[in-house]
Amino acid sequence: MSQLTLEQSYFSKIEKRLALAKETAPETFSDNLLTTEEIMINGKRMRNLPRLLREFRENSYYQEILEPKFHSLVMGDTNTENIKIGNIEPLLKHYDNFSVTNPPFTAEELEIRFLDPRAIGFYENGVDTGADDAMYDNKPWHNSLGNYDKIHGEHFDIAYQQHRNIPHIFLAFHEDNPYENSYHGIEKHFCEVMTAAWKLDNPDSDINQNDPNWLIRFAFLMGTHFTAMPPFHFNRGNDGVLIDDAQHQRRPLAIYVEGIKWLNLTLDMLEGKIDEFYDISVPNYRSYTSAMAG
Repeated sequence: MSQLTLEQSYFSKIEKRLALAKETAPETFSDNLLTTEEIMINGKRMRNLPRLLREFRENSYYQEILEPKFHSLVMGDTNTENIKIGNIEPLLKHYDNFSVTNPPFTAEELEIRFLDPRAIGFYENGVDTGADDAMYDNKPWHNSLGNYDKIHGEHFDIAYQQHRNIPHIFLAFHEDNPYENSYHGIEKHFCEVMTAAWKLDNPDSDINQNDPNWLIRFAFLMGTHFTAMPPFHFNRGNDGVLIDDAQHQRRPLAIYVEGIKWLNLTLDMLEGKIDEFYDISVPNYRSYTSAMAG
């Protein structure tokens, strides 16, 4: 398969969405934010979007790793607000020796229902195929590990300034946010959950055979999804007026920041700088990448 998915479903879409964000709030999403090569996030220097997209686009080997091997029907929009639980009683009990391989209750017992089941849609010959990258089914991690629920609810403080032509953004989540207890330490379960769901411990499992780069693609999908979302999260006052500054538009700005962090993580993985991610080994392509560069 050619790299059509990467360009139309990720790279170009991000650029179009951020152009819309700039049109909507030109002061917040200005060229000072969107066109610089570097960005400082909580005091850490990172690659900003223009450099990130350039490095992805110019490296055919990275594209080979990141391009999904197939498209399928996916849930697509499993945001927390779209997951409804009819019976919360099992969730309120205390369980000893809880594990995903030995669950104390089933999805049926919780009476889980999903609203708005849709994929983003992969277009072929101008037609929406109704299918997309299967990695989108990992959306619940986007809400927890990716901090989306905290950002969407604006449970954070943010500061944004320019210094020596580099945007500096500081973001701190409120310690008493309503998701803190539910999501605290959830990263410790990432390996167990993914291993049980996709049989990662079986070399012959479907994911190991057909998508061995899934972990790098997971980080990539998190980053591309966040960086394409700012236009949907602008705030307007009760009078319908949009105030264009970092404080009033802290939600889309924080979403952009989260995306930049995940895309930097993706490139660090591709460059062999990350050996492990939440107790799962990251495929190491350092020697191959060095040979390609030579």
